[in-house]
Amino acid sequence: MLGASVVGELNDYSVVLWLRYGDFDAIFTGDADTHIEEKYRGVALADNRVEVLKVPHHGSKTGMTEAFLDWLNPELAVISVGKNSYGHPAEETIRQLRQKDSKILRTDEEGDIEVISDGKGWRLLPRL
Repeated sequence: MLGASVVGELNDYSVVLWLRYGDFDAIFTGDADTHIEEKYRGVALADNRVEVLKVPHHGSKTGMTEAFLDWLNPELAVISVGKNSYGHPAEETIRQLRQKDSKILRTDEEGDIEVISDGKGWRLLPRL
């Protein structure tokens, strides 16, 4: 866990989990916005490529920068989002993910999204 710090936005206190299991990496971001990205980088592993990214802040335009996405280069981007009046996910976020050739799955379209890994590869579990 990162050390405590004082931030202005409640969302910036979100828990971020980096999971490494063998050769499989996933990062589960919370609702923190882009100015928290440097803290992620400060504790990350040398090989930063991740197989799965839970996209920050429901895919909002302030959730991540292109530099952060370049740094992670995810194979799968999961956007946890439901019906909302904020316009999440932002078109800019979708565009950034498409430019990285990330597979994009959204909970408002897919429902539950489950990933399984043996530490070497990963796959999506079929929906029931």
